Amino acid sequence: MPEVNVQVGIVMPAYNMAQYIGFAIESVQAQEHRSWQLLVIDDGSTDDTALRVAGYAAQDQRVTLIRHAGNMGLIATLNEGIGLITGEFFARLDADDAWLDTRKLTAQIEYLLTHPKCGLVGTDAVLLDAAGQRTGVLIRPRTDVDIRKHMLLYNPFVHSSVMLRTSLVRSLGGYAIGMPHVEDYELWLRVGTRAEMGNIPERAVGYRVSGLGITSRHNREQVLRCMVLVWQYKRHYPYAWLGLCKWLTQYVFVWLNCGRIYNRFKQQLGGSKSHV
Repeated sequence: MPEVNVQVGIVMPAYNMAQYIGFAIESVQAQEHRSWQLLVIDDGSTDDTALRVAGYAAQDQRVTLIRHAGNMGLIATLNEGIGLITGEFFARLDADDAWLDTRKLTAQIEYLLTHPKCGLVGTDAVLLDAAGQRTGVLIRPRTDVDIRKHMLLYNPFVHSSVMLRTSLVRSLGGYAIGMPHVEDYELWLRVGTRAEMGNIPERAVGYRVSGLGITSRHNREQVLRCMVLVWQYKRHYPYAWLGLCKWLTQYVFVWLNCGRIYNRFKQQLGGSKSHV
């Protein structure tokens, strides 16, 4: 497919990410597709995050820094970004992750243009530790049919890999305010009621797994919200009872404080990270 001049709006929330955010921004700048807008929203950081981003913004007009005086939280920050972007397509990147494939945006744009019924497309990912060393991979179901089969069993999308149609996300109202720690999973479930979904078989994203995971209390809240979502969407996707059993098992692990087991499982999901 010949190169297309489609604008992509990229939203990158950041909170105390001075250590990693340069790597994330440079991975966007390295993309083969050049027509993009990167909104980095510093959500009240107390480190040098804003200073680092300002340096990139001064040299690249496609990079915009927005600063919050205080911490508004991840979901409010994401929705702010969705309201401000101008691109036909919306992409996400966490400030401690990176796009490893320079054709990541190009491949996803081509996919969405050739699959007009598709509203959401992701990719596979490589797991990175805090030092940036590769520790594993996340392989995702490919087709809309396969994704729906797994939808209530786990989150079939890596958040930093996704690209969506901006008009669709806005029509759905963005991320749900009342769903912290599962806001991405909840949005994908809603997207699937309106559009087809897909994953490109490329390990295009580096998904960082650090030792700064969310607390045990948040783990319990996360699993409980997943169980609620499975029950809520049981008429839209198959294997609801299997999904409930699976999430209940995970809840038992968390309740017994088997943190290593649950966190290892959560890493394989590649879903939400803690914002604060």
